[in-house]
Formats: sequence, C-alpha cells, structure tokens
Amino acid sequence: MAYRGFEPEKRYEEALDLYEEILLVWTLDSSPQDWAKTQANIGVAQVALAALEPERRVELAEKAIAAHEAALGVFKEKAFPAFHKAVTKRLAAAQDLLLPDRLPVRGGGAKLGPL
Repeated sequence: MAYRGFEPEKRYEEALDLYEEILLVWTLDSSPQDWAKTQANIGVAQVALAALEPERRVELAEKAIAAHEAALGVFKEKAFPAFHKAVTKRLAAAQDLLLPDRLPVRGGGAKLGPL
C-alpha cells in the first residue's frame, strides 16, 4: 500500500545515513557486536533499496555484500551461530543481485529484516 507523500527510497537513504553516523560511535574496537549488527542492517537497507532503484542494483549489491562480509568478520559461526546464519542468508540475497536480470522482490528487505 502506497501512502501519499511517502517515499521509501528517501527513507532508506536516510536510514543509511543514520547507520553511517552510528558507526562513528559503535566502532569495531569499542562495540564490535553493535558495529556488526549495524553493518548487517546497512546491507539489508541496500538490498531493499535495490528493489526500488533497479538502475543502481549492482552498486547497491556490492555495498550490501561488503557490509554483510564485515558483519561476518565479527559474527563467527561458533561464537554467534544465530547471527552468523542470519547474516549469511542476507549475504546470499545480496550476492543474488549480481546475477543477470535479478532483482529482489519489492519489500524483500522487510522479509529479511534488520538484526
């Protein structure tokens, strides 16, 4: 359902800006788990934005992949099995965007959801 005046692309861009600001506080050294969750959420937002802006699909996919891989640097399988599994699933969704003629389902980011 679309709401008058609601621009999802703008909201995702705003969210991404806020996540980048959060990373100034939650650094890998000071708060690794929070930093990794934020990285994973950046990846989710990039994938969702790719559904809304297909012309930027490859650019957004590459950014999402980098963010998810960064999160997996903290969320090792043995130490954080649930987070590792969730981020690995999201990483696969981002990697799928690099396949020819592949777009996420509109609203697909919401199905995966933030951590």
